[in-house]
Amino acid sequence: QYLTQLALGTRYFNIDLCDKDDDDTLYNCHAQGTDDSTTAFGEPILDSFERMKSWMVQYPREIIVLQSADMLMSVKTATWKALMQTAWNCKTVTTELELANLDTVADTDVGCLYFTSMPPQNLMLGDLVEKNYRVITVSHNNVF
Repeated sequence: QYLTQLALGTRYFNIDLCDKDDDDTLYNCHAQGTDDSTTAFGEPILDSFERMKSWMVQYPREIIVLQSADMLMSVKTATWKALMQTAWNCKTVTTELELANLDTVADTDVGCLYFTSMPPQNLMLGDLVEKNYRVITVSHNNVF
């Protein structure tokens, strides 16, 4: 699904995640209730992220924004942050100085930045593309 959306021009994804009662894997989902019987589960989110990453490597000037939705599960902000670290090797950015001192990411990978607060006003997407930081992520409770 995500590759189709990327091909059609979508660059912002508000991602719904659920876990199943009997395993710790995080899935794309749409939940109607509080238990597995009323939840539509998709594929594991890490599988989706791998395909997104492959697409990003093919299109080296594109940026995407990933935000966790208000999830009906045990996932909290710390879990989303850990997931972004696992999937994208996200770097947490809290100050303009940290942003200015980022190393360039290899062309064979895609860099990720996790913002804990409002990004600096002088943040330029072109600068991020030049350093190959092309995934921007925040958790559901970080609304700017």
